[in-house]
Order: sequence, then structure tokens, then C-alpha cells
Amino acid sequence: MQKKSSNTSAETKIDQNHPSLDHTMSALELSPPRLLIPASQKVFVDGPISMMREKTSAMYEMTPIEWPENTGTYRSKYWYVGPYLFIKSENDAMAVGRSKAQAEIGGGLVFIHRYKHGGVRGVTGELNMDRDPGQMYLVDQAAQVDCIQSQTKVEGVYIPKELIGYDSGQHAPFIRFGAYGALGAAIFRAFDRLISTLLAEDGIHQNTLDRFICTIKTALGSAPRHGDVRRQAREALADVIKTHIERHLQTPDLCPDSLLKAFGVSRASLFRMFEKDGGVRSFIQQRRLCRAISDIARDKNVRGAVTAAADRWGFSSGANFNRAVRDRFGVAPGSLINVPERDLQFIHAGDDVQAFIHRIDLSTA
Repeated sequence: MQKKSSNTSAETKIDQNHPSLDHTMSALELSPPRLLIPASQKVFVDGPISMMREKTSAMYEMTPIEWPENTGTYRSKYWYVGPYLFIKSENDAMAVGRSKAQAEIGGGLVFIHRYKHGGVRGVTGELNMDRDPGQMYLVDQAAQVDCIQSQTKVEGVYIPKELIGYDSGQHAPFIRFGAYGALGAAIFRAFDRLISTLLAEDGIHQNTLDRFICTIKTALGSAPRHGDVRRQAREALADVIKTHIERHLQTPDLCPDSLLKAFGVSRASLFRMFEKDGGVRSFIQQRRLCRAISDIARDKNVRGAVTAAADRWGFSSGANFNRAVRDRFGVAPGSLINVPERDLQFIHAGDDVQAFIHRIDLSTA
């Protein structure tokens, strides 16, 4: 992977074979088992969804939204292991934002995670950062984000940047790790072992942690090579096109034909790039819908927010927007943002991630 500047316009994907990893990984595989590192603290949460907002309010602005799969509950397990915070959680659908102030709080961390169910549609700046099951993702916690998440099951770990050599000024704020290729398979296998040991023994084995950190460092410092070159080229072009779409969502004539003209690709190639998204038109509409819902969540107490958001993001009429919301979420726009008054006050003292950041700051002071 070539290092990216902070104004990069495409996220990085790591999915290649890396022979340079073989020697190091073989040594780790052959190393004798080491003692279990017990979690210094573990927190298990099973309660109303408002508890998620209480636990994460220092770093995220969470606004519940209606979703057919919502359960109304928040189930999460946190394990503090040295400088790492591991999380396994089940969450209802949310509009998720991170302000500049919140980004500064978590700016020393990255969050490496994967989705076992559900996913996220969103952006950081103009960079698309959609996430689905089947890959792992690194998100710089110093990056401001604007996302819609469905009902999800997620596993991840917050890691101080210096431990993996991540530099916000050089690396992309959003990085994918594919499960295919030698390096991708090694990342997934090591993470599988970390999570399974945490669940079984409330701790992790040092050699498994070393293996995981080794693979992440290798991924961040390596240039793309080998693998399926045509697939890599197609995905890279798709990322550029998605960034173009994000930048022009408010342009009325944004459509497949305008993209064909702008990028000179064939209609068949364009279709293949967006096939999993239901096609180009569907992707554009879903991106506009997500941006509009994010605005409604942010301006939930502002009169006329629904109409203003629909107009801002290119919906031709209120009826058109109403239909799009109902098709996607099963409710009218006015009923989409589900924020009971009793849940509007956050309990910042109970914020596990903020407490974790404070502990990291103290340990490195």
C-alpha cells in the first residue's frame, strides 16, 4: 500500500499476497504458546439502546432511527487489555456523526473492526466509507464522519496509533482489509483467535496479539502487489467514481450517463462496479437518502428539517422523498428519528471509550 496524504480522495484496500510476511508469520506460528494476558477490566452491558449513547457519547453523536430489525436493546462486551480496548456489540440502527471536538478526543486511536451482521453507509469528508460483512476496516478516530448504520453486530479493537505505526498525515482515514490473499487471511485468522480467547477466557495470548499487530503493521507499510490485478484496478476506479458521486450528490443531473461521460468506462463495466449496490441509480439514491437522514438527525429539533434535507439532497418532491424513506425504513420521514425525551441527556461519566482514552493518556504521560 502506498502511503496516502491526509487529503486523499480514495480509501485504501489491503487484499494482496505478501511474500515478505511469510518469514515473520512463520516465526510467530512456531513460537511457543505464551501466558494468557488477562483483561484488567471487563464490562458487560445488556440494557436499553439509550445505554449505547451513554457509553459512546464522548466520541460519537448517536441518534436512533427506525429499522425493521431493531430490538430496542444494546448488548456489548468490553475488555481492557493493556493499551487495547476490545469490543463485541449488538446495536440498533443509528445516525452516527463525529464532530471536530469528538474527533479530537479520540484522535490518538484507530478502530479496527468487522461486521458480523448489518453494515454502515457513510462518508468522512468526500470519502465513501461504506462497510459490510466480509472485510475488516480501520477507521481513524481523528476523522469526522457522517454515517447511517443498520442494526449491526460488530467486533473490534481500539488501538493507539503509535503501536501500529499509523500516521494520520500519511495514511488514509479509512482502510479496508480484504479476507483474500495471504495477508488478509492472516489478519482475519489472528483476529478470530483474539475474539474467541476473549470470549472463552477473558484474556488474550501474547503470541496471538503479536501476530495480529504484525499483520496490521505489514499491511500499513506494504505496497500493493500480486493478487488479482484486474480486480484491484476495477475496485480502485470504483472508489474514484464513488468519491465523484459523493462530491456531486446535490447536482440534479448526476446519473449513469453523466458518469459514463466523465470517466469513459463502458456501461457494462459501470454496472459491474455497482452490482452489489443494486446499480448506479440505486447507489446514488441511497447515498442521497443517507445524507438527508443524517441532516434530519442532526437538526431533529429544527422545524422544517425534513423538507430542507429533501431539497438539499436532490429529491424532486416531498412525495418522492417520503416514498424513498418508506421503502427503505418502513416509516414516514417524520417518524424516522426515534429519540425519546428521557434519552436526550447523556451520562458522560459512564463513557467506557472516554475512560479508556483517559487511561491511555495517563499511562503515556
